[in-house]
Amino acid sequence: VVLNCLLSVGIGRLFSLKQGIVVSLLPKSVTTAISVDLSSQMGGISPVTLAIVVSTGIFGALVGTKVFQIFNIQSPVAKGIALGSTSHAIGTGRAIEIGELEGILAGLCICVNGLVTVALLPILFRLFEGL
Repeated sequence: VVLNCLLSVGIGRLFSLKQGIVVSLLPKSVTTAISVDLSSQMGGISPVTLAIVVSTGIFGALVGTKVFQIFNIQSPVAKGIALGSTSHAIGTGRAIEIGELEGILAGLCICVNGLVTVALLPILFRLFEGL
């Protein structure tokens, strides 16, 4: 969550994005139901958040397996955690296609990532708001 905030703020600074767009980027690695609500509570633009979240999920599900091949990642645990925590529901669907353990861990990670994001993102938002 912290790295995601820093990355989003950094991208916003690099491209001189308005605060509403940067806030819309913050919850990009959690499922849509959580991200849209968090974004709107913090002043983000819900349709932008929705587009970013869906794009993140599709990108992670498509590219994730290639990344596993390139870096020779064989561990079902690593694959499940990576897909579930970064690519939310779409990545979890891909993890289920890869294997049972991958799917189970991706499902667990989507839940844990959602809980951590809901707890920490509003706090981090206040800390990074002035940046």
